[in-house]
Amino acid sequence: MASHQRPAFGWSDSPPSRRISVCLLVAALAFLVLPSYGTAQAPRRPATPLQTATRAFIEGRYDEVDATTDKLDARDPNVVALKARAAIARGRYTPAESLLRPIVSRAPASEAALELGLLQQMLGRPDAAGILEKVAALADTTNDAIEMARAARALRALERFDEANAAYRDAANALPGDPAVQTGWGELFLEKYEKAEALKSFQMALQADPRWTPALVGSARALADDNPPQAVALAKRALELNPSSVDALVFLAGEAADASHHDEARQSLDKALAVNPSSLAAHALSAALSYVEDKPQDFEAAAAKA
Repeated sequence: MASHQRPAFGWSDSPPSRRISVCLLVAALAFLVLPSYGTAQAPRRPATPLQTATRAFIEGRYDEVDATTDKLDARDPNVVALKARAAIARGRYTPAESLLRPIVSRAPASEAALELGLLQQMLGRPDAAGILEKVAALADTTNDAIEMARAARALRALERFDEANAAYRDAANALPGDPAVQTGWGELFLEKYEKAEALKSFQMALQADPRWTPALVGSARALADDNPPQAVALAKRALELNPSSVDALVFLAGEAADASHHDEARQSLDKALAVNPSSLAAHALSAALSYVEDKPQDFEAAAAKA
């Protein structure tokens, strides 16, 4: 198995083989996301019900997530976490919390615990750090790659970035073809403004699964400053696969706003808020647009929801 060594943040002496140009990564991403027709595919193992529900979530079929997870073990933290993620994606934060809390009380380092911690953090709740710390502690005790990736996400949320990087490295070494792990690692690099490293992770995710929409959106964010047209194309590709991607819609709204195409930005925001009426990012961008347009009442209304 190839080793996926990645340097700590702020490195200055990474070997030349790691300094892949952004242009090459862009070209590779463009090739990866092109729709393929008539291409022979290797046979795949039948998906488990949870994998089927995960695919539905990635493609924004949230009602299907509900229907599938309702037939699975309601005591399984992974099942409950996925069902809660589908609720959160639609702004149903209180029902999601109600689903998660009973599971977290008996499984404090589970996937459900991670989801609850991230939800509480997003909502500014004081118990978020305590919940996330228990998940992050897995990094020191587990030999399971999935648990290591879970710990890495918690460490990132706690802003323990070097520890998160080390945990993602271990998880990616064990699961090099897991698009969720690679995307999570890419989002960490993106948060630390290591765009080339982020793009590399997103590229690896898309090599494993060209339909993994979080990697497409992550790639768009990483390219937004250096190649806006390609960034927009990637976000639009994400929407082709998942028309309910609030992240992609808000990204496109931001790009349109930056280009002074305010009507186009509003259209994307309206679509985002139709999916998730509570989206903090959508309301914040809506408030910013209203401020620029000198609409104080609209600004105050949107800002109050952000």
